[in-house]
Amino acid sequence: GVFYPGLRNDLKELINTNLEEKNFDVFKFLNIPKKSKYILCLSTIEPRKNLKTSLKVFEETVKRSKSNDLYLVLTGAKGWDKLDEYLNNLGPEIKKKIRITGYVEDKYIYKLYKSSICFLYPSFYEGFGLPPLEAMACGVPVITSNRGSLPEIFSDTAKIFDPYDVVEMSKMIIYWCSNSNSRLNEITKLKEFSERFTWKRSCKQIIEFIKKTN
Repeated sequence: GVFYPGLRNDLKELINTNLEEKNFDVFKFLNIPKKSKYILCLSTIEPRKNLKTSLKVFEETVKRSKSNDLYLVLTGAKGWDKLDEYLNNLGPEIKKKIRITGYVEDKYIYKLYKSSICFLYPSFYEGFGLPPLEAMACGVPVITSNRGSLPEIFSDTAKIFDPYDVVEMSKMIIYWCSNSNSRLNEITKLKEFSERFTWKRSCKQIIEFIKKTN
């Protein structure tokens, strides 16, 4: 059988009870203007996460939208990808719109998700993919890839693309930026989907499977 993990209990508690860190101002933390929008990428910085494409997607999005108030936020522990090399290949106008936070404490992650315009995750391979699920639980539209387990789990809720399809991912981001009503309508669907993934449900499925095989 296939058993999916559940959402982290601490994240669910923050979402369901609004126990937010009142002193944590996302826009001040990121050093970006209050009325601006940002795309969030949250992962360890390593090759399989396809951060090179995320940077290309952001560059394409800025060029297509001609937006001055759109930023890209890269959050996660430093791994072993060539991030500095990728950044150096970008023009100065794009580089100044990118924020690299490094590791962020769990208690602040909810706010980073919640305040983003969308979550970009064009990973080459995932065994499951918890960050897209966490983003959905926070009511954030997800753009991800058709590789690994991602389409199997998220095909009905996320926007799925080839991990090299820079143009189509860029168009999707522009759509979310310019269609606030459509984005709001998406939120309920995303939250309902994420609620299916609980550790209680996963444990129940495992116990039932063991009983059947004994």
